[in-house]
Amino acid sequence: MVNMKPAIGSSLSAQKMFRYVEWILIVGFVFYYCLLVANDIVVLTAVQLWQLSFFYVTIAALSEIFPVHRSLWVKYVYLSLEIALVLVVKFFSGLEVETFIFVAIAKSCFLLRNKQVVMLTAMVGILYVLILVWSFPQSIQAFPYVTTDINPRNPKLIKELIIGSIISYVMFSSFMIVLCSTIIAEQKSRQRAEELTRQVESLATQLERVRIARDIHDSLGHTLTNLQVQLALAQEFRQHNIERTFKAIDTAKFLTDQCIEDVSLKLKAMHQSDFHFDRALQSLIEQLKYHPGLKVNSEINLPQLPLQVSHHLYCIIKEGLTNIQKHSNADRIYLRCQATSDRISVKLEDNGRGFDPARSYPGFGLTGIKERVQILEGKLKIYSTPGGGTKIMVVIFKKVKNITIN
Repeated sequence: MVNMKPAIGSSLSAQKMFRYVEWILIVGFVFYYCLLVANDIVVLTAVQLWQLSFFYVTIAALSEIFPVHRSLWVKYVYLSLEIALVLVVKFFSGLEVETFIFVAIAKSCFLLRNKQVVMLTAMVGILYVLILVWSFPQSIQAFPYVTTDINPRNPKLIKELIIGSIISYVMFSSFMIVLCSTIIAEQKSRQRAEELTRQVESLATQLERVRIARDIHDSLGHTLTNLQVQLALAQEFRQHNIERTFKAIDTAKFLTDQCIEDVSLKLKAMHQSDFHFDRALQSLIEQLKYHPGLKVNSEINLPQLPLQVSHHLYCIIKEGLTNIQKHSNADRIYLRCQATSDRISVKLEDNGRGFDPARSYPGFGLTGIKERVQILEGKLKIYSTPGGGTKIMVVIFKKVKNITIN
């Protein structure tokens, strides 16, 4: 048997379940004894009637209590009180009330651990068999018209009674334990599934926030940074170099248009509309012409790609070009995009001051590139040394991303 803890999280539903079960049993047994008395099958004395009334009222009161959140000794007192009540009434009246023992055993599955449940069931079973044998003469007397030929002192009959009661007790108690253990396991499994669902939703929200932050950084963040630089140049040259000022303003106007286009592209990507990778990449390269002293050589030969792949590749290239503009002090950039039978490769190289790839740097640039390559299940290699330029290699395998050439 699997060692399980009580399903504390489902205590309210368990309490309702046992309350309804006990109420149904009480109503059923009251109706049962009323029918037997009305048909002269059972003869109840005043004492037995008082004992049954007290028993059912007490059981109904105990059904309102379910100490699943209490300490262990409180749980033992609760179960012992209910079991003792059943055994005492059985001992003194000899009437059929032992069904409530199995309800108490079922309750113990929700309140105690498995070893404790087994020990309690064994101890109660021994007391139950002893009291059943002891109260057998009284049980015979309660059915005078049915049991006239039965001798309660017959050793053979007592032996059969002991064997039958043991077998029935073991069967019913085992059934209750297995049933309740199955219910507890199902409830705990559902609780784990709900907790896992909440964790997945939280993780999805976090990943969505990271994606939005990355997209903003890779699109508007880059363009707005360049726009700020151009406006700062215009502000600096406005008094003594009108030509440079107008050129910076023209560049700022172009960057403003680029911001609008970036927003449009992002919205199209979100709505799964057409994304023209070649057009977006040419616009990106065209933007670099406004950067003074920077020459770009590009060689782009790519097929029609899926929307997700083309969008991520565009953002990877844009991130790399922006980093070159902001940090490398390079005057030459070489961009090559090509496709073979099994892969798509992107090579971005500059002759700038380089950096140490092993070090960590502030910002989202390289992190954004790595995340997008990981999403595409590709490979990323960065070759760079201080003073020796930088080369970024990205390889996307077609079989992995199910890319087809149109």
